Amino acid sequence: MRLYRMQITNYPPEAFGAPYKDPESGETFSDFDRSWKPEGWKEHVDDQADNWGRTWAQDAREDNYRFFWPSEKRTFLTKEAAESKAWAVRRWGGQAIVLEAEVGEFVEVEAARRNRQDAKDLEKAKKLRDKAEKLKQEAAELERSAKQPDWNF
Repeated sequence: MRLYRMQITNYPPEAFGAPYKDPESGETFSDFDRSWKPEGWKEHVDDQADNWGRTWAQDAREDNYRFFWPSEKRTFLTKEAAESKAWAVRRWGGQAIVLEAEVGEFVEVEAARRNRQDAKDLEKAKKLRDKAEKLKQEAAELERSAKQPDWNF
């Protein structure tokens, strides 16, 4: 099963307010300008509220047409759904990519926990075997060097 997400990679520079400098660190920061609205936003909100009855648009209109970027937290079952969010970001001047994840089978939570623990135990056993092999090699080297007479008087 594949799952998809949209990730915003760049915002238009005009979406940010005036930069400010942190007095302690000296770093310069810039936050989003909450009053910024991309060109065509008001018309888009009116269309979505009046013609399509979208509640988000009605809420935005009541909040002085406050602009917001699509959420990056949502996970989608179809690539098309994630691409539609990326398209919305690009429409308003940003840049976005679509991410894909391959999800394996769904298992019961307790079985998944046991599988993780088993994998952890196997990894620990491998490390211990590797350490034991290294110690055997060191012991064999010590035995060889102990059996050889030292002729350097």
